[in-house]
Amino acid sequence: MMKVALDLAHLLEHDALNITEEEKKSYMLSETVGEREKLFNAFCSVLAHAGLEMPPLERVLWESFLPKVAKEDFEKSLADKASNEVRAFQTKVLQLLRGKRGQAARASRAILEVLAMFPCWSDVSGLKKDTIEAKLMSLMVDGLGLDPIRPDYSKMSQPRSWDDGPSRTVRFVIFDDRKSDLMKTALALVGIPNVIIEPVQYKIGDAYRKSEGDSGQLELVSAANQILVREPQVIFMDEGLIKIEGFDLVPVLESMVEARGQKIICIPNSGGAAEKLIAACHGWDNFKKGEGRGVLEYIISAIDRMS
Repeated sequence: MMKVALDLAHLLEHDALNITEEEKKSYMLSETVGEREKLFNAFCSVLAHAGLEMPPLERVLWESFLPKVAKEDFEKSLADKASNEVRAFQTKVLQLLRGKRGQAARASRAILEVLAMFPCWSDVSGLKKDTIEAKLMSLMVDGLGLDPIRPDYSKMSQPRSWDDGPSRTVRFVIFDDRKSDLMKTALALVGIPNVIIEPVQYKIGDAYRKSEGDSGQLELVSAANQILVREPQVIFMDEGLIKIEGFDLVPVLESMVEARGQKIICIPNSGGAAEKLIAACHGWDNFKKGEGRGVLEYIISAIDRMS
């Protein structure tokens, strides 16, 4: 399991898989943090089964879900309005509860305390379980100096440890525009001997529309360079990449690599059917963000034939 642990440590420290402040504001935050938590839990599971010390729990796994602090004037105005409404509601309820005892009264007062911690909650936004748990963790860790609540890693399953890998050291590059899918795919690749896992998130400018014509070709070359600078032997290719398509990028990559007298293997890595991408990748089975792991043994054999 040593290779598994080393791969997981590498991925958790990789810049491409860190959750940025901007991503903490994204509507996809829950999915992204969820995939990072799987990586972290897998690492801790390997350590737990080996009887080794755990790293500190990553704050981002719970801190990201704390209620957001109002920064803009209009946000502060809404927050003040919500706080005033909650205080007025509390006053009315506490007056009615005066002198009341028993379970129902205690539960009512507890709910008022919760409302006071989340004044901006509304029927529109909803109060999520992740937000409540994050607030509890914050009170325990930052307010009381306690250790954060953690799962029992010893009861978690460990990622597969591979006995055989390529006969030489190779680099598997994962190319995707979604960080959650980078992490999901990477987790499925850990533990293979002689394989370096390199996640690469597709970087674009401000425009999110598809590139066409000359600008489209320039974008394809730019994306190809983001990949080839890592000197990969295998590329796990997403299909829809915001401004370009994976099936258009594959032939550009192959042409650029052949001009250098080298070879690569491109593997479809789409969450959908991906017929065009599979065709561009010469019929390789879709890895499906890690769900199609059966193809890995064939990839390893193909790498050795390339040598």
